[in-house]
Amino acid sequence: MGRKHILVGCCTLLFSLWGYGQQEVYATLFPYQLASYNPAYQGAEDQHQMTLSYRNQWLNIPDAPRSLLLTYGRPMGKRVGLGLNIIADKVFVEQQTFMSLDFSYQLPLTEKTRVYLGLKGGGNFYSARTQSLESYNILSDPAQRPYDRFIPNMGVGLYVQSDAFYFSMAMPRLFEADRDVDRYLSAKDRKHFYMAAGTQFPLNTDWEVKPSVMLRTIKGLPDTIDGLIFLSYQEVFDLGVSYRSNTALSSLLFIKINDMLDLGYAYETPTDRILNGLQPKTHEFTLRIKLGAVGEKAAETSSEMTAPKE
Repeated sequence: MGRKHILVGCCTLLFSLWGYGQQEVYATLFPYQLASYNPAYQGAEDQHQMTLSYRNQWLNIPDAPRSLLLTYGRPMGKRVGLGLNIIADKVFVEQQTFMSLDFSYQLPLTEKTRVYLGLKGGGNFYSARTQSLESYNILSDPAQRPYDRFIPNMGVGLYVQSDAFYFSMAMPRLFEADRDVDRYLSAKDRKHFYMAAGTQFPLNTDWEVKPSVMLRTIKGLPDTIDGLIFLSYQEVFDLGVSYRSNTALSSLLFIKINDMLDLGYAYETPTDRILNGLQPKTHEFTLRIKLGAVGEKAAETSSEMTAPKE
């Protein structure tokens, strides 16, 4: 038996004694997926915007997490934003799809600093296929049967934006809900609290520095902090690094392909010594599609295009 098989066996034994499953997706490129966590972000960009992310976690480990995030948002009028949020996540025998409709409202405060309040409503389509698990018990296990359930929920958020910084605070699920309906399993959707902030400042006419940080708090689990920093060249491409507290280190790339498309990539490797022995690598891809400005932004763009040249 090789070293890798021994490490996998030890990890499996430890996690079977006491473990917590991944409930919400860890997005390394979180500044470009704020709408996945915070409904208040919808419409803040003054345009139709769709963001698609795919995360292939721990590439060489069977049944490791695979995640897909899709968000679409747009302003509706001067102060209202609407959006759709879908997160599909598969881990081992569990599969779940979070779907929500998001609503945001911009408070009439100052023009330089915009403040949004957000509300989301939806739920989780949860399924588990425990009958596929191997059992060494000669008796039938009542827990080894398929589970399918829809778990409704709602969330809230706050988003503050200016030319120099952003601040995000959100709780995507306000209620803890049991996933099981009998006494054989004990699993529930726990409350997650997210707080993120970022800024940018120029080094010279071509280069900018863009640091961001996110705090994730989950009841009953240690807090997690993600910190990243981008070095941006003329807002065309960004190079960066990211560190997740006691968990992972990542290399980041974000490229502006044209006025409509942006592409991001993150390569993540664990910092934990045991996981490093397994050499699990994570790849994350993000595609952002800008479908056009609306409202005042669209009017400004239209007037610029039709104005006579001097």
